[in-house]
Amino acid sequence: LTSTFPFVLGLLILHLLASILKSLIKVLNSLQKSSRALLTILDMLSVNNVFEKLLSQTLLTDTTININFPSLEEPKGIKVATVGISRYDECYVEEQGGHRLSGPLIDIDQPEETDVKSIKNGYITITPLKFKLYDDDKIFELSKLF
Repeated sequence: LTSTFPFVLGLLILHLLASILKSLIKVLNSLQKSSRALLTILDMLSVNNVFEKLLSQTLLTDTTININFPSLEEPKGIKVATVGISRYDECYVEEQGGHRLSGPLIDIDQPEETDVKSIKNGYITITPLKFKLYDDDKIFELSKLF
């Protein structure tokens, strides 16, 4: 019995080490996928010099650049897009300490060149935004009344 104990103990230790090694391989694979996705995005950004190109442009003080990233490991590329419409099937979810708005995105028929469609199709989008809070058409229409 005493001569088989070290052998059995050795097998148990080998089994435990194999299990730890399998878990470690899973973690390393996951980290590799995440780092590969980040490197892909960084490569795309550096290859295209996106930020350098954007910063070289003269932007007025009322212009903001909106950049969106799709939830993909490897985006298909970069598109300059118009603003799309995002609608959600909204509901309030109770959480510890309050509520939050939640719900799935509703697919609205809109042109492919919008940021919403481009992101859905796997592209990073760049959209220059200019904030204007008044309605030219309505001002013109109402000015006829008064």
